[in-house]
Amino acid sequence: MVLLRGWDRVGLLLASRVARNVRLNPRSNSRAQLRCYPNTVARQAVRFLSPLSNGYRGMTEGRPYSKAGIDEILAVNTTCKSAVVMQISRDVDSIRVNVVDRSGKTHRPTFRVAYWHHLAADSRGASETGTVGPKAAITRSDHPRKEIKAGAMGNAKKTKITVFLIKDGYTKIDEFLSFKDFRVVPIHSGGKEVGTLIYKGGFQSRPPWVSIFEGVSGFDARGIYNQSSKAVLVLKHGGRWFCFTFGYARHLIDELAYERNFGLITSLNLAEPSSIKSIDKTNVGLVSLRSREQATKEIPLASFEFKDDVDLLRSVTAKLPPSEDEEQETVSGRDSVTIYTVVSVEAFAEIASRLYAAFQSTRYKKKYPWLGKIREERDLRIIEALDARLAESIFKKDFEKIWLAIPELVAWEEIEGFAFGYRSEDPKKAGPILYQDLDIESWRQSARVDASLSAKQLKTKRIYVYWQDGREPTTWSVYRCLNAEVDHDRKKYILNDGDWYNIEGSFVNEVQQFYAAIPTSKIALPPYGTKTEPEYLKAAAAGNPSFALMDRKEVMIGGGRSRVEFCDLYSSKREIIHVKRYGGANLLSHLFSQATVSGECFLHEAAFRMELNKLLPPTFRLANPNAQPRASEYEVCMAVMSRVKGPLELPFFSKVSLKHAVRSLQNFGYRVTKLKVSQ
Repeated sequence: MVLLRGWDRVGLLLASRVARNVRLNPRSNSRAQLRCYPNTVARQAVRFLSPLSNGYRGMTEGRPYSKAGIDEILAVNTTCKSAVVMQISRDVDSIRVNVVDRSGKTHRPTFRVAYWHHLAADSRGASETGTVGPKAAITRSDHPRKEIKAGAMGNAKKTKITVFLIKDGYTKIDEFLSFKDFRVVPIHSGGKEVGTLIYKGGFQSRPPWVSIFEGVSGFDARGIYNQSSKAVLVLKHGGRWFCFTFGYARHLIDELAYERNFGLITSLNLAEPSSIKSIDKTNVGLVSLRSREQATKEIPLASFEFKDDVDLLRSVTAKLPPSEDEEQETVSGRDSVTIYTVVSVEAFAEIASRLYAAFQSTRYKKKYPWLGKIREERDLRIIEALDARLAESIFKKDFEKIWLAIPELVAWEEIEGFAFGYRSEDPKKAGPILYQDLDIESWRQSARVDASLSAKQLKTKRIYVYWQDGREPTTWSVYRCLNAEVDHDRKKYILNDGDWYNIEGSFVNEVQQFYAAIPTSKIALPPYGTKTEPEYLKAAAAGNPSFALMDRKEVMIGGGRSRVEFCDLYSSKREIIHVKRYGGANLLSHLFSQATVSGECFLHEAAFRMELNKLLPPTFRLANPNAQPRASEYEVCMAVMSRVKGPLELPFFSKVSLKHAVRSLQNFGYRVTKLKVSQ
């Protein structure tokens, strides 16, 4: 049996003309698979192709098959004398037919048929004449499309492609790409080598919803599968490797091998500042807080809610300036570049050249000078020293400025849990322990690290995300999930998403000076000893009648859609005290954010004050909750429970977050202080 595939109406008509005893395969929803016996193919192919192509029986004239809505015929001579298989495939607006002879050699393109999308329009009684040959085309005189010339970018079409740039120093493909059991095909065009195509297809999985209806009368689950494929085109330009990925092939690339921020820098250089469609950002104070903002039309980056000293720009999507006679391209990127453009085999080298030139440009530094506040460290000697400090701190359980966080945006509702090991294929063996969040202490205990721990081991050890729908677990290296702050050679370095960043000295000084200028509160809070945060707050309120315990007493805001904790302790002297045990930048930043929201609601929302009055003890209640309070009469205190000796010290990005909170509260009119609660 020989398999012929036809897409849409045109594909079916073409395939059916060259196949006898055609039968449809009912298991395919997206395309019809046609089967025929090989001994009928050559005879039926010649019968159908003779009026269309001078590659058969010397015919030079013919007409397209108008009932199929065919618009143009492009013919190219072929040396194939005894066709045995016709392979019919679909482009965006064409049906492409290849002929394979008995020796297995593919003759392409045998011919290509460009068809009109509106198949029913003017399909009967159309009169079309012309000469069909290698350099001629039959066209409808009333069709608005441009004439397509044979041989001119026959496979070109507009599509979305994703491109990775491999770091310098790699000489062979298998040094950065894992492709065992994949097919490898050298790609040539016009007698020149384009690159290497590495691909694999036929991955099938059953959709999770099928199990819901199994056993229901009339429901037939046979043939219901999700099917995917993956491919990578690898080519070299300017001494650097480029990977064009298709499907889920990006996971074949070593995650530490590709150039970080290649997509971001390239996109910013290619796009105009006023043409941004969306941004992805990470709040470096709330390290785990990642968000995406989208605009309904192109706008400047400054129009997004983006704070350049607390938000780290991770990716952008933008429209490129339109070129003559071409539709606007769309580009987006972070580590990779995704661009919607015209693509053909011949175009890949030109696309790589264009993207590489944009990546090397420094134009973005002039357009966005604030990007220099946080820079990626590329000095290998410094990186090795930082990695050594990191491994030593993990071994010694010094986690004050080290934590784990997932490195990519995910749909949390689809996650079943996190694990530090891969599931066994043996159903008799117990599966890995699933955690609902990433915790560095739990990981260290599971990994059983010793003094030999190194960055190389951290890059080898894996963290797995298990999904509720049963798909293959997503995995990242532990190193990529680590976040850390390290002081080295009197400079501040941040580890984020597998890369070290050097924080600009002037930015560090600005933050440190602001932090030092925040007054220390004179509120007397007792040591916390061995108590947990709730135990301590309860004891502090019980031991001092001037304190009202407000911990975990939440006020509804936003029409009941969210809740806000006013504070942890409220004093009779109008001191609003927020307390948090030291636990890393993300926890402290949450404290500062909560204080800002609480302070704004208390000042501007009468409904908030009315609900708050119900939670306050009688002697602490507001005399008139409808009247707006004077912010200057209140002190907002940020208190941190810390066992570290000396003055209160916070992670750098916590200081950045605190700076924003203090400024906001001061703008409201509050007096803002900081306080250390000793052990």
